[in-house]
Amino acid sequence: MLNIGNHQGETVLTLVTLLEEALGRRAVVREVALPATDVAETFASVDAIHELTGFVPATGLAEGIPRFVAWFREWHGV
Repeated sequence: MLNIGNHQGETVLTLVTLLEEALGRRAVVREVALPATDVAETFASVDAIHELTGFVPATGLAEGIPRFVAWFREWHGV
């Protein structure tokens, strides 16, 4: 199993905001305290998949989320 992402960390709030914009709907956001056992900041390392396949990330969330939502809507007819 390999991570597929990029070397850029993103906040959950950024993800939610991009989804809201792409979906044209507001999310109900409930902020909770970060558990002491959680890692405060992380990102996917793509080193292993790059070594095996040469894959280099080229699409960030700001471009990928709207593209995914458009694909999903078309595929599912919604």
